[in-house]
Amino acid sequence: MKKVDISDLKLLEILNRIPFFKKFSVSERKSFFSQSLSFLKCTANRNIIRQGDKETSFYIILSGQASVMIRDEQKEVATLGPGYFIGEGAFIMNRPRTATVIAKSDVLLVRLDQASLRRFPASVREKIKDQIIAGMAMRLADMNTRLLGTS
Repeated sequence: MKKVDISDLKLLEILNRIPFFKKFSVSERKSFFSQSLSFLKCTANRNIIRQGDKETSFYIILSGQASVMIRDEQKEVATLGPGYFIGEGAFIMNRPRTATVIAKSDVLLVRLDQASLRRFPASVREKIKDQIIAGMAMRLADMNTRLLGTS
């Protein structure tokens, strides 16, 4: 992956379209400009995350598509697009990655680590955490529906 520079205006336009950021005010979205976050581009067919790695950053997909693979990249369990996030388990639990995520197309991501999270104001940190919890709950419900046939 390589770092990319994004103008503040372009970034605000992207964040305004991403469901993860819908509950953030405009000023809270703008706080993402001042936190020295890394914006990364991963080209198609490259790993974004590799199962077993100890790197614990959290990523939000801003554009493009990615595949989540488990068991030595033999089984695709999900396709994710803009607004989805990846790496939340390692980010929260400080543990190795449990899946591999591969870019299906060129993917633009924002990377958040624990140090950058602490630099945000408390209100923004809470909204980030709330969005992670909501997203994880939605994934669990989707998995229950697929695996158990419940609704």
